Amino acid sequence: HFGSSRGSCWADSRAAPIAAMDMILNASNDSVAVAGDGIFSGAGDDDLAGPELDFSQYLRSNMSLYIILGAVLALYFGLFLREMQWRRRQRDQVRGTEKESKAHEFAEILVCNLMPSFRFSKFQFRGMQPKVETISLEFEDLSLELKNGQRVLKGVTGNFGSGKMCAIMGPSGAGKTTFLNTLCGKVNYGTMVGTVRVNGQETTVSKFRSVTGFVPQDDIVFEDLTVREQIFFSARLRNDVSTSEKRIAHVVNDVLHIMHIDHIQNTIVGGVEQRGISGGQRKRVNISLELAAQPTLLFLDEPTSGLDATSSVAVALSLKTLCGLGMTSIMVIHQPRYSLFTLFDDVLLLGEGGQTVYLGDARGAKKYFEHLGFAMPGNENPADWFMDVISGEVKNAGIARFQPEMLFEMWHNNKSFAASNHNESGARMRKGRTLNFKEYQMDRAELTESLEEEFGKIDENHTGVIGEDELSLLLTSIAGAEPGETVVRELMDRMAGPNAETVFKSQFLSYLNGLSEGSHGNSDDSENGENEALHARGQKLSRKTPGFFMQMRILMTRRLVQWWRMAGRMVFIIALIFAATFFGVLDRYIVVQHLWDSDPVLYLHTALALLMGVFCLHIFGDAQPLFWRERARGMNVPAFYLSRVTINMVDLVIQTFFFTAIYYVIRQPRVPYSTWALPFLLVSLVASAWGTLVSLAARPVKGAFFVTLLIFVSCGLLGQPTMLVEFLQGGPVEVIVSSLSLTRWSVAMNFCTSATRLHPDPMRMGLKDSAVFALQEQVYLKRDWWGIGIWETALCAMLVMSTGIRVIAFVLLVYRNRDKNV
Repeated sequence: HFGSSRGSCWADSRAAPIAAMDMILNASNDSVAVAGDGIFSGAGDDDLAGPELDFSQYLRSNMSLYIILGAVLALYFGLFLREMQWRRRQRDQVRGTEKESKAHEFAEILVCNLMPSFRFSKFQFRGMQPKVETISLEFEDLSLELKNGQRVLKGVTGNFGSGKMCAIMGPSGAGKTTFLNTLCGKVNYGTMVGTVRVNGQETTVSKFRSVTGFVPQDDIVFEDLTVREQIFFSARLRNDVSTSEKRIAHVVNDVLHIMHIDHIQNTIVGGVEQRGISGGQRKRVNISLELAAQPTLLFLDEPTSGLDATSSVAVALSLKTLCGLGMTSIMVIHQPRYSLFTLFDDVLLLGEGGQTVYLGDARGAKKYFEHLGFAMPGNENPADWFMDVISGEVKNAGIARFQPEMLFEMWHNNKSFAASNHNESGARMRKGRTLNFKEYQMDRAELTESLEEEFGKIDENHTGVIGEDELSLLLTSIAGAEPGETVVRELMDRMAGPNAETVFKSQFLSYLNGLSEGSHGNSDDSENGENEALHARGQKLSRKTPGFFMQMRILMTRRLVQWWRMAGRMVFIIALIFAATFFGVLDRYIVVQHLWDSDPVLYLHTALALLMGVFCLHIFGDAQPLFWRERARGMNVPAFYLSRVTINMVDLVIQTFFFTAIYYVIRQPRVPYSTWALPFLLVSLVASAWGTLVSLAARPVKGAFFVTLLIFVSCGLLGQPTMLVEFLQGGPVEVIVSSLSLTRWSVAMNFCTSATRLHPDPMRMGLKDSAVFALQEQVYLKRDWWGIGIWETALCAMLVMSTGIRVIAFVLLVYRNRDKNV
């Protein structure tokens, strides 16, 4: 057939794409090839492996191989430089945090030396600022009716005030988490009944998603990122789009400091396979992801579970501090010790069936139950005793046959007592704050007088201004120890602003007075701070978070960081190198076959597809809980999907190049590398698309099985020439096979290229070889669906198949598990 005038794989006009590619990437062929029978001309005498060629000559004839090698190395080197830049940035930020801590500690020494009784504020916020708008929640007759008609919450009524830290408690099965999910609008397994008001307006909490945070009970974090990176990316994705990079860095530092994880900020979180931080630290990181968004309203589902008593109190104190900035915190908590229990402003106690037992001041709960006739032993933890009362384990002195269900009616009859007790507690707190404020004013006046005296000793000209050297002398005089240059520079920046050369006395006094309790510090972002504050005042409890393109850039950066730390990549590269070497040696030296024969190519494509399909299961397999969490917080789903798929393309290109280049050098197919390797890249694209789809459709533990089965059927079974002869007879069967089998198209591209370049002549073959060639010609050169050429038809079919599968995967990502709101 190929010896006749019509014996080309496609018409001359259809050979233009490959001819053009050869001219660009194989410009040196003309100088190497001998007229009439060059390396790639193949004069029709291809008997088996062909005549032996000079190896160096063969390599010199394939400039495309070197060009692609250079492109791959340039890509890898560029990513390496980006990773080095990122690591350097992280190290600089860690050093900056350490410098800030040292400066703050030295400032405390200054004030302590002047006035030992001065009460310091434990946290000095530089990024987080007091809320311009706060949120209070009211709920009336709140109930949840399941689809089977059962009610798991019954008529819960009350309110949680703005800027308060509130707790939801009750025995197991009381509906604590159900109430929390119902209140914040996360229930999708039932129908909410009742009314929720935000700042007095009837609405739903979900409408304020941009300023709301939710900490899940499970610690859903990125195991391959450091503690700082986790918080940074959360802050970047969820804060207002106008927030400056400097302000974001200050917010991250504030979160690290207040959650007591600044000492592990550069440590990989880790997981089961890779040891990282401890379980308690992981819990703090889980909370920090939400705090980085600077929420006005924060829900937490058992944030202290798995923590010891001391750590639980420390976490609660941190949240209490943030409530001082105007954040409203509502959490489900299990069996706290009394010192933790008394930190809460309000507590809601639920009984069996999700009904209210008590709602009011935490310190007044004991007095309320004693009013009902219950007596608490002297050595009992009140929080545990409340649970015993609600469970019916404590007898009531006034009711002989007391049952826990009676507590619901008692609450309805004694709300007024709880309210009066709450008012008394509030009055005591206000009186205490007044006394504390008076003491604070007196202490501050005394400190100011001492500081002015010390400042005057250095400022001999009484100008009220000193430089960096004079500031160093002043600090040494007060502290009794000489500060380092970095500490002096940091303090000067804090007092007078970045890169300031002088410090005014008023700035010096203002900063040191700001270390007192009740002071929240000031952001020194002089460039954007004022504009951002003004912008926030007009937001009315909403913020404009980054859009698609900005989120795409942030998520791409995060994925690149994860890409460098991906475990198992080297194992796959070694497997690819081994497979390419094995098949190359096998086809060249052991099972010698014609260079035009499609069977070795079929096996190569199947092996590559299997490896790439399994490798791509990681793209979404283990990341879905993280995706559900971020989607519930407003993450752009297309940006998330495209960022992961795009970075995965880097692996596809590098790994496919390793596989094809090694086999090509060993086997020497005698066709241009660029044309020969392109179908392999398309195989990787389609196989990775299948792997992506399976990772979203099946559980990770079963993903490898499904991908292996799918590749075996679509490549090995449906791609066999002897099977394709039967399948490609027209009708629905041909359409189905052509839509599912990637080797039905990819092998056709390689066969078409080899047949065109090598010009095999069936008349010079043996009977068996002639029959094999005729079969493969009939299968692979039979269909030209769109009249553009068989090679081009196969190319388009592979691209359409890859795109179609990825679109289906995206639809699955969007619509499957929509009820999974972590």
